[in-house]
Amino acid sequence: MGLNMKERQAVARGYRPRYQEATRKEKKAALDEFTRLTGYHRKSAARLLGAKPTKQATVHANDRTVKLKPEKRRPGNRKGRLVYGDEAIGSLRKVWAFFWYKRGKILAPLLREQIARIASWPAFGITPEIAAKLAGISPATIDRRLKKDRAALALREKASRNRGIRSKAASRYARSTRRRSARSPVSGKSTPSTTAGRPPTANICTP
Repeated sequence: MGLNMKERQAVARGYRPRYQEATRKEKKAALDEFTRLTGYHRKSAARLLGAKPTKQATVHANDRTVKLKPEKRRPGNRKGRLVYGDEAIGSLRKVWAFFWYKRGKILAPLLREQIARIASWPAFGITPEIAAKLAGISPATIDRRLKKDRAALALREKASRNRGIRSKAASRYARSTRRRSARSPVSGKSTPSTTAGRPPTANICTP
């Protein structure tokens, strides 16, 4: 049967000084022993044993002694340096549209091989700095930065297909309506042509 939580904490307190003072090779061996003994995941064990002890502040108030633990602050999300600004992505968007909205795995090699020729076209607005950036852009970055554009394009294509379907249906309905109206309700044969929308007059013999 495995160790309970208090036993795990006791084992961690015993291993922590040894782990923090050990060399890289000794830390690996200590992690192997600790994870085998406690059942912790290796990353969790390394984080637990590598944690520095928190100091407690002692406050005297109203003839009482209170120990205050410092507030634990989680590290904020790291924000990487922005490599591809609005101008670079704007030029990338033009190139993407020119080459018929290719995926990143096709567009990235094309940019690496042909960026000098593409940058020579003024319509793309590619400066030497932007050309250097686009020459090294990865397929994953292309797909990530153009994700919203691709979604908008899919919506436009869907709307265009729907309009085409409705237009074809309307045309079929109009043709069928004209065919029905061109036939006589009695014999099913075509009725005589009309003049200016008026029904044809019958021949009347006068005496």
